[in-house]
This record gives sequence, structure tokens and C-alpha cells, in this order.
Amino acid sequence: MNTRIGDMNKRIALEAPTKVSDGLGGFVTTYISVPGGSNIPAQAWTTSSTEVTTGDAINVIRVQKFKIWYRTVLKGSWRVRWGIRLFSITAIDPDEKNMFIFLTCKEVA
Repeated sequence: MNTRIGDMNKRIALEAPTKVSDGLGGFVTTYISVPGGSNIPAQAWTTSSTEVTTGDAINVIRVQKFKIWYRTVLKGSWRVRWGIRLFSITAIDPDEKNMFIFLTCKEVA
């Protein structure tokens, strides 16, 4: 798959989970931007979407693919922030030349 620089015209951020004290003796998981993990050029496309009805509201859950430049550190427990939308990473697939990584992500409702 050839990539022109103009194809990677979206910007995403990678966030890692961290535990923070809830003040009551327990911990809450929150996400922080990973070092070098914000404003990453990406190509994005939707692979599927599903309508989910919760109460009276209809939500669309998307499975999204992101193509980013190869990086040596990337974990499946991280998530992708694209604007105000959040996605959990379900698959990390580097290409055979280690130039790009394809992230398959499911939108977090």
C-alpha cells in the first residue's frame, strides 16, 4: 500500500492507562498522553459501524483503522484519542517493512 504524505492528514494522540488514588483508599484508572504520543499524523478510515440503543438514545459504535508511522513502543492497553472521540486498541499490525503500524480500534461509548 503506497502512502502519500497527504494521506496521513489526521492527527491522533496515544494515551496510556494509569491508576490514580480515589481518596477513599481505592484507585481509579485514568489515561494520560504518552511521551511523544500527541499530534501523531495518521490515516483514518471506518471499517464497520453498529447502532446500539441505550434507553432512548441511539449510539453508533465504530471500528476504526488508523495507519501511523512505525514506532517501537506501542501497547494494546493504550487508547487512541481522535478529536473528542476515544478508541480502545484491539489490534496492532506492523507492515512487513516496519514503516507503518495499522491500529484496529473500537470506539469507546
